[in-house]
Amino acid sequence: MKTAAPVSKKTTKIVKIVISTALSAVILFIAVTAVWLLIDKYIIRYPVPRLFGYSFLCVESGSMQDEIMVNDLIVITKTKDYEINDIITYLRDDETVPTTHRIVGKTSDGKYITKGDANNTNDRFPVSEDEILGEVIKIKEGAGSTLKWVRNRGWIYLTGFAILVAIASFLFDTGNDEGSDEHNKETVKGDKE
Repeated sequence: MKTAAPVSKKTTKIVKIVISTALSAVILFIAVTAVWLLIDKYIIRYPVPRLFGYSFLCVESGSMQDEIMVNDLIVITKTKDYEINDIITYLRDDETVPTTHRIVGKTSDGKYITKGDANNTNDRFPVSEDEILGEVIKIKEGAGSTLKWVRNRGWIYLTGFAILVAIASFLFDTGNDEGSDEHNKETVKGDKE
């Protein structure tokens, strides 16, 4: 019966460096994302969470069926111009929940006439450009449920995950290699003298 060849110290060190680097990158990404979202929400005061210009929203009504279904995830971003047939998300000053509908026309004063694909009539009021949060650039079927979960209670699990990643990164710290051990032994020896 053959036994497995022992893993060399160099290979072990390389694996530790790779794992430590990957874990550090994950921690950095989580930290930068959290700081960015906090700045966007509390300093810039943008009405919907936005990450580097993109907002991820869960659709909660069926007004855009069959194009966009309830619990679909939509990604929106500001664009330079909006045209008829674009699907936009807008928020009026007196509302707290954004609306995602299709542009079906334009008024003489430059506002947009919108309508949900599943609705029989146009929306009651035209939408001005400053009320538009962005154009829908991506639709991910059913993925909005995950976003709702994170928003409601999933942040607790994500925080726990970030802590576990930080602990794992600490455990795989490459500073505890052979050279460091020899240095530590010499330091202890020197302290005794």
